[in-house]
Amino acid sequence: MTKNVLILGGDGQDGVILSVKFLSAGYRVISVGRRNKSRLLALKLINKSLIDKKFTYFSCDVSDLVKLKKVLTLGNPSIVINCAGVSAGSAMTQDIDFHMHQTFYPVKLICDWIVNHKIKCKFVQLSSREVFGLPAALPINELTPRNPRNNYGVSKKISDELIFEYRNKYQAFFCSAIISNHVSYLSKNEDLMKKITLFCSKAEKLVTFGKKMKIGSLSTRRSWLSAEDVCTCIFKMSQAKRADDYVIGSSISTSIETLLDISFSYCGLAWQQHVEIDNALNHTDDDCSFICDSSKAKKDFNWSPIEDMEIIVPKLINDCAMRLT
Repeated sequence: MTKNVLILGGDGQDGVILSVKFLSAGYRVISVGRRNKSRLLALKLINKSLIDKKFTYFSCDVSDLVKLKKVLTLGNPSIVINCAGVSAGSAMTQDIDFHMHQTFYPVKLICDWIVNHKIKCKFVQLSSREVFGLPAALPINELTPRNPRNNYGVSKKISDELIFEYRNKYQAFFCSAIISNHVSYLSKNEDLMKKITLFCSKAEKLVTFGKKMKIGSLSTRRSWLSAEDVCTCIFKMSQAKRADDYVIGSSISTSIETLLDISFSYCGLAWQQHVEIDNALNHTDDDCSFICDSSKAKKDFNWSPIEDMEIIVPKLINDCAMRLT
């Protein structure tokens, strides 16, 4: 019998990639997004026959709890994956009410719906490394103290705590995937790696017109990994027999300067000639390494990132270039 998976935030990077993974695994996917039409349909990432037979799309903002509850009851899912939320850039500093409505209240609604109706349904909540803020010790893992530095991180932290409480109180299959920086051509253009690789994919035209890109600190380091690797781990979490929380990230941190070296040299350019350092873009509390210890996921799921920066960057530049033509 075909199982149903409900993916909230289905038009975002992770939602699209997870939809493809579940469709390929034989699931019927119910995708929920803010757009009027599904992003997956326009991207043509999977066999059309699978989409026609096993894919349904609902337009709904998860902050609309009345509509979200109707979507839950219509879908009859055996798995709910919550990728929804506003996270990029300046949105993280929106007021706490905004993030509670986008993040916490939908999580609570889903948890209560499953528990109160005694529904046999797994729930995987996508959390964020932002719950740790600026950790005192690295690498971060599941036991690292949580001390968020922005309202987005606060709302994710509260959601994670609810997941933990309900899992233990009701023996429900609820879990949090605590995700580090990850990227694909589906990322928002304001994501730093996407911004750099998008510039490189248009380098020939931009260089001709003397365009330069602005960068803040070159020393800031991040544990970037591919969105494909992240979503593989999330899929494995949803298939597990026992629910638990997992940090999903890379054990290797890369400086922005190294990222520029890899990106521009792939295009045969020297980044020093095409990048302008803008101190106004510096965030001093951001200039730190961020390294993840995902040994728990490796042990439980035999998972570790497959793609390193030497694979991720050229792939991203080529994907961006292809979609610009």
